[in-house]
Amino acid sequence: MSTTIHNYPFNPCCFEDLPDEILLSICSYLSQVNILDSLLN
Repeated sequence: MSTTIHNYPFNPCCFEDLPDEILLSICSYLSQVNILDSLLN
């Protein structure tokens, strides 16, 4: 999971500057990835 985060073109400290919609889309994307990960494992 940490390797996935490192591939993003921004670092987590910039999250406060992002609009809520972007945060929500990122969170939903991450949760989908987590679900896929758990299904594959």
